[in-house]
Amino acid sequence: MVRATVWPRGRSVAVGVAAALCAWAWTGEARAEIRFEGPIHWNEWAAGLKQASAKKKAVLLLLYTDSCPKCTLLGEVLKSNKDVHKLASGLVMVHVNSGTAPMDIVHRFARFGNYVPRIVFLRPDGSTVDDIVSNNPGFPYYYQPSRPEFLIASMQKAKALGGAAAGKAAGKDKRHSKADAGKRAGG
Repeated sequence: MVRATVWPRGRSVAVGVAAALCAWAWTGEARAEIRFEGPIHWNEWAAGLKQASAKKKAVLLLLYTDSCPKCTLLGEVLKSNKDVHKLASGLVMVHVNSGTAPMDIVHRFARFGNYVPRIVFLRPDGSTVDDIVSNNPGFPYYYQPSRPEFLIASMQKAKALGGAAAGKAAGKDKRHSKADAGKRAGG
């Protein structure tokens, strides 16, 4: 036989308040912000794009949220992996918090999915590099924190886009864009 316990009214209110507080804490409202410290110099969105253009360097764009456990794990890899540090010096490293960033930035990368963390590589002109992806076909812009070798390989490819390669890639894109514009205009 199962017995129901009847609590005095005061206890049920206390239990309700405790449950509400636990639910609030669980939602991540009070979570700490992910800190980008360590040997990598991180940039905000606008400053990073400006720097990439001026220095002719490709961009590693990290989209994350503070409440994401995988983002925290990936952040630790970015802080501690010496190979990542070496490659980061040849790229412009940009982080964008998808939870607090302006929506135009978040929507710009929505075609890559809404999952986090996502790493998208950009050319020095800010255009996306669609062929540098992770080894995960279901989530091509998710790099597993437990497998940094895939991130390192992608960073090596992106680094090659900087400098002289950046001009060639940008020129190719511009010629392609002009040809497409001519077709659209009926020319």
